[in-house]
Amino acid sequence: MVQIRLKCEPMEDGRVNMVFHVTDTGIGIKKEDIGKLFVSFQQLDSKRNRNVEGTGLGLAISQRLVQAMNGTIGVESEYGKGSDFWFTIPQTVIDDKNEIEVENAADKNAFVIEYTDGDKAERLVEELNRLGVKSTVLGAAGGYVPTGRKDFLFFKEHDYDERIKALLDNNRSLVGIVLVEFDSAFVPDKENLHIMRKPETSMNMANILNERFDELRKADEKSVFRYDFTAPSAKILVVDDNAINISIAKGLMAPLKVNVDKAGGGQEAIDKVKAGYYDIVFMDHMMPEVDGVDAAKQIRAAGDSIHQPVIIALSANVMEEARKLFAEAGMEDFVGKPIDVRVLTGKLRNYLPAEKIIEGGAEENAESQDNILAEDSSGAVCDSINIEGVDVSYAVRAFGSSALYDKIAAE
Repeated sequence: MVQIRLKCEPMEDGRVNMVFHVTDTGIGIKKEDIGKLFVSFQQLDSKRNRNVEGTGLGLAISQRLVQAMNGTIGVESEYGKGSDFWFTIPQTVIDDKNEIEVENAADKNAFVIEYTDGDKAERLVEELNRLGVKSTVLGAAGGYVPTGRKDFLFFKEHDYDERIKALLDNNRSLVGIVLVEFDSAFVPDKENLHIMRKPETSMNMANILNERFDELRKADEKSVFRYDFTAPSAKILVVDDNAINISIAKGLMAPLKVNVDKAGGGQEAIDKVKAGYYDIVFMDHMMPEVDGVDAAKQIRAAGDSIHQPVIIALSANVMEEARKLFAEAGMEDFVGKPIDVRVLTGKLRNYLPAEKIIEGGAEENAESQDNILAEDSSGAVCDSINIEGVDVSYAVRAFGSSALYDKIAAE
């Protein structure tokens, strides 16, 4: 896990020291090696880092840049546990007006339930205190005692359990704040429950503490993906020798209501394109026998004797040489793996004929995605399939649908 933190420390001459921390839970650094970090062309523990490429110049260059701005740079590390790289940059204050302010901060209290994922709740408490709101870390929901002032209870999404639900039900004036990932699909199920998405910025905290939930929701909506069009008359062919990849692509496109066909290899794709009409073909690159590049070349070689679809490469190889190879084969564009739903829908919007795109329907599409997947001919979906080593809640957020996750997990 990597975290970036920034704070400003006042200085006596009207300036502030901007302090940046980049912390990680990586392999850490031995004490005897820390002195070598900022020396040019030095790489530490080369045996342990044999798969990591680099010149050993990055930190040396960083040090010179920081020093050129009259700052300092350093690192604290514990071998085997992680590191904290930090640097400071002094800045002159042009306007000291605080744009982020909590109204009646002295009349408000915040409580943060200790995180169960190893992260530090104290960091959030520190920022809440800096905003002028007295804050406390609680070991569990049962430790909360009403203060008589306006109380806020912060906790992470996966810690939201029956105890917290009961606490919110029994204390209607208590405001519950669920800390969620930026792409979480969590929906509050109580009137006194609201969400705050990552990143946990001071502005978002101030809006929460000022109970400006509508403003926070508007900001959140910009960071969360929404399907904003449908194309029910569009015909798409997904080509991949891996059935799971095809299922994922079909699932991501399901809310758009496009007609999706599949091909398990390059030759099957050639045959299907020659026999029918497709607006877009998403073509996997590395496939046995006829690969994606050769398939695209054969389709383009057929010329006007067939309908020529837009061909978009699907590949984990994002190097420029690969993209050049795709272009030379007659492919119009490229989508990297793992597939990002934002990129995928962006390509569809860009390459589908304008008359086939129907604007709007985002909420309806999102709500209908589970139904579309549940009706898939491959079989009924299951409910919350657990696989050892898989974070189910994270996987559901990544797929944007519990039904799509269940379908992929079942396969």
